Amino acid sequence: MAPPHRRFCAFTNTTVLSDGRILVAFHAGSAKEAPDENVLMRLSADGGRTWEAVCDGLAPLTLDEKLGSWHHGRVTELAPGHLLGAF
Repeated sequence: MAPPHRRFCAFTNTTVLSDGRILVAFHAGSAKEAPDENVLMRLSADGGRTWEAVCDGLAPLTLDEKLGSWHHGRVTELAPGHLLGAF
C-alpha cells in the first residue's frame, strides 16, 4: 500500500518521447486539495511494463510564508533531449 502522503493521485499527463520512452507526470497527496500534494514523474523504457521514478516531488512551495502545494505537471518534448515543463 502507498504511504499516506501518496494515496490520492490525479491529473496525469503522458508524453511519448522521440526515443519511444513514456514520461508520466501526475500529482499525489494524502487527499484531494491536501497541502501535501506534489508533482511526481515516472519514466518507462519498456512500453509501460516497468517504471522508474525520475522526480519524487518538487521543492516545497511557499508564498508570503504560507505553504502551498503543486497540483499539475505538464511536460512536452520540444526536440529530442529537450523537455518543457509547466507546473
